[in-house]
Amino acid sequence: MFLQIMLSVITPRSYESKFMGWIVVFFVVYIIIKTISKDDNSPNQPLITKTNHNLKQELKTNTKINNKKKTNSKKKEIIELLTNTNLTSNEIAKKVNVTPPVVWAYKSHITMGTYDDKKQSKKTTSEQKGIIKKSTFGTKTTDNQKSIEQSLKQWRYGESKELKIPAFRILSNSTLKAIVEYLPINKLQLKKVKGVGPQTIENYGEDILRIINDIVVNRSSHKITITTDEVRKKNIRLVDLPLKPNWRDFQKILNQNYITTLYHFTDMSNINSIHNNGGLYSWFYMENKGIQIPTPGGNQFSRQLDRQKGLQDYVRLSFNTHQPMMYIAKKDHRIKDPRILKIDPQVIYWNTTNFSNLNATDNNAEVGNNISNFKNIRFTIAKQNKYYEDEIERKLVQAEVLVKTHIPIEFITF
Repeated sequence: MFLQIMLSVITPRSYESKFMGWIVVFFVVYIIIKTISKDDNSPNQPLITKTNHNLKQELKTNTKINNKKKTNSKKKEIIELLTNTNLTSNEIAKKVNVTPPVVWAYKSHITMGTYDDKKQSKKTTSEQKGIIKKSTFGTKTTDNQKSIEQSLKQWRYGESKELKIPAFRILSNSTLKAIVEYLPINKLQLKKVKGVGPQTIENYGEDILRIINDIVVNRSSHKITITTDEVRKKNIRLVDLPLKPNWRDFQKILNQNYITTLYHFTDMSNINSIHNNGGLYSWFYMENKGIQIPTPGGNQFSRQLDRQKGLQDYVRLSFNTHQPMMYIAKKDHRIKDPRILKIDPQVIYWNTTNFSNLNATDNNAEVGNNISNFKNIRFTIAKQNKYYEDEIERKLVQAEVLVKTHIPIEFITF
């Protein structure tokens, strides 16, 4: 019956009637569908709708979590690259697959100290990461920590100015704070501090440990480091050790560059002789006094060069422990068992002490005893305990302090 009515409606004779018939059909179908929807009380329909909604929400949540994990992973990678490598922002951006402005933002946060990478890292045990969780070595006191933090910040600032790189490229704020908290006193302990990578240890490890050890480490009884007051207590008359009139200017430069120790290499077989004779003497003085050096570090050629340059009556000191001349002496079998002696840098203040920006026997070396000669030394390079590929840097790392004739044993740490 219903179909017959519909057919009679949609099969009129004129086109106008046919059009109106179709409108009526559509209207009737619409009313029927609406009626069925209202009368449908099936419990499955709301359940399906709700389930689909939950699935969408869950998918959306999972997407957010995955994106957050990817973002945190990239953040961590960017911070590590900024802190422990010398890559440019564009290189880091390309490596991590982000835009350069993202890298710039993290660089800005690190520089201003507003980024804390501890919040971005997963919580793992110290055994899993090999990271020291608390200070178990050194002397941990609030005063020491404050002094070390301030000293490290000043040193980092000076290095960044000298190298013309941002301070965070040397040490990030979070890494600096971790060092202050853990107080490592050697490279093995420093390596375990979070944020300190092999490149940091190679480039800056000696400086960092020097600052910490200068404040924290109590020296053993057989290690002697004399300050000016202690020299007076030892009844060493300062009139016998005349100082430069502007010695405080030299002191200021030492402090700015965090130089707390000078170095002299010798052979183990010479240690007893140094003790018995009351310190280090120039080879020229020893020769004139008829004192035999058990294992001399120089040879006839080096002594001839010393005489030509007027250096024969000086004890020569360096700013680092990796002197090329020591390795040459060992290679030539002039010394067998090298030992590094630590010298109190107060010898720099003595009026007769000279300075050289290169190995003093180098034809291009500038040798003298005034403040301009001292400033001419590239301390950033001279302090480094590393081998340089560049020929100029290999020369600069051999900068020397030349002490006239004698260094008393009170100024030597064995």
